[in-house]
Amino acid sequence: MPDESERHPDERLLAELTEAVSRRRHVPREAIEAGKAAFGLRGFDAEIAQLVIESAALDGSLLLRAETAALTSLTFQSAHLRIDLGILDDALIGQLDPDEEARVEVRGRTGGTREVAADEVGGFTIRPIPKSGFHLYVRTASGLEVVTTWVTL
Repeated sequence: MPDESERHPDERLLAELTEAVSRRRHVPREAIEAGKAAFGLRGFDAEIAQLVIESAALDGSLLLRAETAALTSLTFQSAHLRIDLGILDDALIGQLDPDEEARVEVRGRTGGTREVAADEVGGFTIRPIPKSGFHLYVRTASGLEVVTTWVTL
């Protein structure tokens, strides 16, 4: 049998690939589900709305490094649509800008989906608040499709 220096480069590559595949690591189920949800639930023609503003309720005092404040609103922005979400105790109150009727899908990391309607002035309510990571997929009456980045509250 020839030593390593005498082997053909393709044989060495094949041996390395075989070893890499045999040593593959276990991927957690949650990571697989999140990947499938992120890839499979987005419309390919949809604009992506990035999280641009997170506001927190402050009681007027400065926070110390170890303290946290309750998140009260989120704003997502795409090229043609802004999505504002107010966070209440039991619901998310949404507003589309520009104002327009739309279907808003709340898509969970594990694949669960529910749909709510935005009225003619772009207002909508999501109740109850999703307990795990989610993103929104918005289809406006004029045909615009927008998907937000993932968020966990």
